[in-house]
Amino acid sequence: MTDEGLTSEGLTMRLSIFTDEVSKRSERAIELAKSWDVSHVEVRSLDSGRFPRASDNEMKDFHRRLTDAGLAVSGVSPGLFKCAVDDSMVK
Repeated sequence: MTDEGLTSEGLTMRLSIFTDEVSKRSERAIELAKSWDVSHVEVRSLDSGRFPRASDNEMKDFHRRLTDAGLAVSGVSPGLFKCAVDDSMVK
């Protein structure tokens, strides 16, 4: 595998892990991803709970730790935009 990912016929696939599948603690998940030479992570939840409901500070801290580890995000929770129309978070 290269930094560009796995390629076949012009398609690129990046190896990634779901952070919450390898550890409920995001710090540990980042450590493991780096030690396994995984370049990308998928995020469904952070330490406080589901990704869409995390505070701005928690998301900024998570992003900083990912960047410091040389990792990138390849996907986020499919439920990111799933909410009730009258949910106050939608506004």
